[in-house]
Amino acid sequence: MLVTGAGGSIGSVNGLEIDMTGSGLVSASGSGKVWVREKAGDLRLDKVTSSVADVVLEADGSIIDGNQNDLADVVASSGVTMTASNGGIGDGGFIETELSATAVLNATANGNIKIRELTGDMRVAFVTSAAGLVSLTSDFGIVDANNTDAADIAGQLGVNLIATRGGIGEAGGLELSSGTNGTVTAQANGLVWLNEVNSSLNVLTVASATANVILSAAQSIVDWANTDAVDVTSPTGLQITARAGSIGNSGYLEVNTGSSGLVRSNATGNIRLKELSDDMKVALVSSTGGVVDLVADGSIVDGLQNSEVDVNGALGISLRASNGFIGDSGYLEIVSGTNSPVFAQAKGVVALSTTVGDLRIDSITSQTAGVNLVSAGSI
Repeated sequence: MLVTGAGGSIGSVNGLEIDMTGSGLVSASGSGKVWVREKAGDLRLDKVTSSVADVVLEADGSIIDGNQNDLADVVASSGVTMTASNGGIGDGGFIETELSATAVLNATANGNIKIRELTGDMRVAFVTSAAGLVSLTSDFGIVDANNTDAADIAGQLGVNLIATRGGIGEAGGLELSSGTNGTVTAQANGLVWLNEVNSSLNVLTVASATANVILSAAQSIVDWANTDAVDVTSPTGLQITARAGSIGNSGYLEVNTGSSGLVRSNATGNIRLKELSDDMKVALVSSTGGVVDLVADGSIVDGLQNSEVDVNGALGISLRASNGFIGDSGYLEIVSGTNSPVFAQAKGVVALSTTVGDLRIDSITSQTAGVNLVSAGSI
């Protein structure tokens, strides 16, 4: 079906209702708003274009790329809204969009959602799948179009994000609601900033090729696969916050923070972080109600090289530097809660200083060098 409104809109008031059968494709083009509604079954797209306004697509079933290729299915100036009441969006292959620099994306489906922006940033207003996985890919970045604290992306089975040449959530973070058992995968060239607003953030992999990663969650942040593979890659620094839970939970969250990236981490429960390939450079790692357990393939050091607290563990601290030292030339400043022990093990020097209270020792070991301990109280 071909519909053209060369000098105006298509279905601008309540939508143009259609009932396509079989494998027929829909092609629509207008200078104004283009609104097409499939009353029964799937809406199979050839190409739908609005040169100066927005595109609205609705289907009782799914919205499908009818050509199954990588060319644009939807072109819009001010935005696109897609609704698949009883199906998915991009079933069988991504729906490709070409949106203007100010256009926003809205998408709602019962099933999976797969959308790819071909040019520039993908500006997300709200994308939600009631029972499926949301997968978004952008030629540049993926950003919060509204810049609010409400969920931008909701996927009951999880969220998968790829920003090929830009960042994810660059201007204040991208808010997610990824489901109780849903998983999160994010890959970007630039900054990755994600905030899970309702539950735990179940990480499969989160990676930035060149910049920081910032993660926060209403509950815990966990390694969902519970393997020894890297979970978070952040070459210039990592900031991770569990507002009402733990980090790492039953297993470590494995990270790769590069040669100069600082680690900042806060949680109400336990914090379990493992640096896989380099030194762990700590700015501040603090648990207000649990144990801090840090492991590094290299050393564990004071990343800011000052006298402020680096590690705070209300119920204790455990530090392991497999092939390096702890503190070394500058002490690692720690605070462990009342009656809470400190464990430290390194190949090289161990240098620890408590800034408040006593230093209560479980076991402190250097395999090849010395142990230097300073306490504000007793040892």
